[in-house]
Amino acid sequence: MKTIINLILIALAVTSCSRNTDEPEVVVPIEKTSYNFVYDNSYKVNDIVLYKGPFGVKENPQESIIQNYWSSYSEPPYSKIELNLKNKSLQFHLGKNLINYQVELSNDSICISTDKVFIGILDKKNEKLELYKSLYYIIKELDDSSFFTKKTTELGITKYKDIFGINTFDSPSAMTKENDEVFWANLSFTYKNN
Repeated sequence: MKTIINLILIALAVTSCSRNTDEPEVVVPIEKTSYNFVYDNSYKVNDIVLYKGPFGVKENPQESIIQNYWSSYSEPPYSKIELNLKNKSLQFHLGKNLINYQVELSNDSICISTDKVFIGILDKKNEKLELYKSLYYIIKELDDSSFFTKKTTELGITKYKDIFGINTFDSPSAMTKENDEVFWANLSFTYKNN
């Protein structure tokens, strides 16, 4: 009797296992190729640099100094940003105006194709975009007591090598006049997928 029960149990086990020969279906998530970002009402000051003459002394200013150079620094550069990964295109909405760029993507980094300028980081998992924008301001006192000034706001990040050696002063030590000044600030603005 025990032998018959054991044979029945073995037969049931073999037949139930043999019925499930299907391999589990692997679900491959579809990668998103298009994003419509809107400003998330958050920005971050990543870097503030100030050099002053006459010896090119580097100072460590607080965020409040940015207002002296860039009154609208905390406002987002664009209200809406469209990113198409398939076409490698980026479209900025500035009021009613549209600004288009071809971009290159490397991992999570976004660069403008034409000049290879790094402008942001795409977080695909959280569907967010960090857009980088910088301002730099240079003032040089000339020998006739007049001033040369240059003020630029642009996408990307300003670094020491972007200022010294190419713009007006070769190095901070070349800032020999009392009113010589070099300032830059780098900010990032967070956009979320709409």
